[in-house]
Amino acid sequence: MEFLTIGKIINVRGLKGEVKLQSLTDFSHVRYRKGKTVYLEFNRTMQPLIVKSHHTVGALDFVQFNDYATVDAVTPWIGSYVYANKADITLEKGQYFFADLVGCMLHDHLSHAPVGVVKKVEEYNGKHLLRMTREGQADVLIPFVEPFIQHVDIEHKVIHVQFIDGML
Repeated sequence: MEFLTIGKIINVRGLKGEVKLQSLTDFSHVRYRKGKTVYLEFNRTMQPLIVKSHHTVGALDFVQFNDYATVDAVTPWIGSYVYANKADITLEKGQYFFADLVGCMLHDHLSHAPVGVVKKVEEYNGKHLLRMTREGQADVLIPFVEPFIQHVDIEHKVIHVQFIDGML
């Protein structure tokens, strides 16, 4: 099974086993839907958990799991990560997992020359940016939007980018 990180437990809330998660997914309302199975990495094992309830406040997710109804049961999980099974997630055309974009070679769309590698996918003001690293030069942030991103080939780990003057 291949896992995707969807959150980090940063605290507990109340006495009924609710955990406070720092969300690391764009679709928390889907990932933590009631009845869904997620996986907790705890004591070097992946423990399946079934979501009992979920709600969002700002950038934080609050989740309760079946069979864990006390604060004492979930307190040891603080600092642990929560994962989803990658095979359980379907993406629409033009959507990609951040983990699949990282490590892709970025090529200039016109010259087809390699320019750099995706180091990280970042989010600013609700927009996704590719952090491109280049040998001996400063990193560059590239908006992950259609005017710049011309073609994505996850299988071959290549992204063709239309650069504009001053971007590099």
